[in-house]
Amino acid sequence: MKIRKINPEKPVVSPNNHPNLTNPLFKSRLKAARLFHNAILTKTINERQQGLEELFLADLYRRAGDFITAEKILENAESKSLEPSLLSIIEYEKHLIQAKDTTYYQIDQALVEL
Repeated sequence: MKIRKINPEKPVVSPNNHPNLTNPLFKSRLKAARLFHNAILTKTINERQQGLEELFLADLYRRAGDFITAEKILENAESKSLEPSLLSIIEYEKHLIQAKDTTYYQIDQALVEL
């Protein structure tokens, strides 16, 4: 999936495919994901490790309940040459997406559970 600019205020999901869209918590998480998404595109964030931006972005979308977008972003990240530790965390993130889990986890929790 090519990352493209999106409007943080305009939903790309609907109540039909995103049951949490009316929940203010999930709406704010989705808005945060879109703002970060656009920051990546405008290069206002310095990438320190290849694939890290996509991992953070996918995590934001997952926590907002937009599992489809999160999964596509991770697929895009996996097409890059990534460090094994990052690949492990991506696998954990994919597990959370498949489980439709919107809970917050720290990176060290992902490493322990792998």
